[in-house]
Amino acid sequence: MHRLLTRLRRGPNMQSRAGVSEMVGTIAAVPCLAVIAFTLVFYIRAWHARAAVEDTAAVGARWATTSLSGQRGCIQAMQAMDAVIGGYHLNPSTAVKTVYVVNGAGTPTGGRWGRGYKAVVQVSYVVDQSVVPIVGPLLGNPTITARFVVPIDPFNNRYEWTSCS
Repeated sequence: MHRLLTRLRRGPNMQSRAGVSEMVGTIAAVPCLAVIAFTLVFYIRAWHARAAVEDTAAVGARWATTSLSGQRGCIQAMQAMDAVIGGYHLNPSTAVKTVYVVNGAGTPTGGRWGRGYKAVVQVSYVVDQSVVPIVGPLLGNPTITARFVVPIDPFNNRYEWTSCS
């Protein structure tokens, strides 16, 4: 062990070919390892945001469709989505969250909410990857979007409402 530490303290022997090749190998390997590490950070951040956005949309769909009225469903969905995306340590105000209603054919109902319709919850989030060195500015900021279409619960929803925003 003492022999290894002594050699590490001295550094590569620049008088021999082996020392020069060690130095060249180290100089070539360090940038490659840095790019690999930053690429991993980039994709892990995007994967984390994707999980947050999908979970946020699922929770919003669940809260929107099980309320007694459309107005309450929209309010509950927005509050729940803010809480979920904030729980992932992302900024809820930068997420674009929409809740609207479609009929059985998929056409928007103009905000009309009630039995037999489907709630569409969509969440989009732009991941700021500019903080990741080298790779972030090169690959840009991805936009993650999740969309859930869920039938409105016919037993809990007792009222029709004319606006969902």
